[in-house]
Amino acid sequence: MKKRALILTFASVLAGGYAVAQAILPTDTIDTTNTDSNKPCYYNWADQELPELSAEFEARVQALDANATARANAYGENCTAEDGTFTFGAMETDFYVQLPSDDVLDFESFGNWMARVMEVVDALPAEKIAGPQAGFVEFRFTQNESDFLIVRVPLREYRDTARELSGAELFNRFYKTP
Repeated sequence: MKKRALILTFASVLAGGYAVAQAILPTDTIDTTNTDSNKPCYYNWADQELPELSAEFEARVQALDANATARANAYGENCTAEDGTFTFGAMETDFYVQLPSDDVLDFESFGNWMARVMEVVDALPAEKIAGPQAGFVEFRFTQNESDFLIVRVPLREYRDTARELSGAELFNRFYKTP
């Protein structure tokens, strides 16, 4: 496989608050089944639904609690060519879980729930996980529309430092007070 040198140019528009990057990457980092993928392109952050993984993940999460919902998304970049066609490159897979609750201050129960869901994530088949980086699991505990808590657990940090935790200790390890 022939590779090209990495060439990047950046343009930033301060007033609009966004940036555009244009790159020519080695052909092994983009979809080589598309013959147009060797054209220069600009990159922008993107995500992509993973319907099969989402269905499997949600089924496993709902086996723990039928009221929960769950999904998985790949996060990465679109390489968009001049003609508007693009190729998505996944960097990581992120997981989202929502659980209704009667009490959004029940940190002990939330932490135990988080530990069980993290076991589910770790048990998912590696070949279904998109991207080379570890993503995160975002938990949303909802009592109603205005009373909810969101806790984001980076997978690498969890695996390195918190795998043995549960209950309020696990919850408090990752909960950031707004």
